[in-house]
Amino acid sequence: MEDESSMVKIFTGSEIAAMHLKGILEEIGLPVKIRNDYHVELTAGFGGVAGSAMVDLYILERNLDKAQPIIDEFSHGKQ
Repeated sequence: MEDESSMVKIFTGSEIAAMHLKGILEEIGLPVKIRNDYHVELTAGFGGVAGSAMVDLYILERNLDKAQPIIDEFSHGKQ
């Protein structure tokens, strides 16, 4: 995947929801990067309850137009 400066955050939510959306986008050929800072927070002493961590999904900015309808549909609970 290209460098992170060409990536945009498209979703923040539970790891389960993020993995589901990631799978949908990858099925249509869009590479997705998932970022989970839960372990970093635990190391620093800021971690919360296991399983409650929020994760972020990123895609290449050039793929945003193709991904946006899927993201919108997913966000409105239609997936």
